[in-house]
Amino acid sequence: MSAQRSGGSETAPARGEVDAVGNAVTLILRSTQHRPQTEAELRAKLAAREVPNGIAEAALDRARAAGAVDDAAFAAAWVEDRGRRRG
Repeated sequence: MSAQRSGGSETAPARGEVDAVGNAVTLILRSTQHRPQTEAELRAKLAAREVPNGIAEAALDRARAAGAVDDAAFAAAWVEDRGRRRG
């Protein structure tokens, strides 16, 4: 007999999907090690690698939660850097 989940349509993600999200997070983390990047830049990079949109969004959510993607911090650092150059 197989156990059936009760209630709702919630299902655990398939193993392949979990691996795909993990691979996308790894790509994001490697990219941001070289230089800070905006979420839009990272989304474009994932799209160029043909990462499905749902996987890309899940990976960006994880990276955001880990502090690896922060557009506000990126903008503040960018403005500060430009101010120093004009100094």
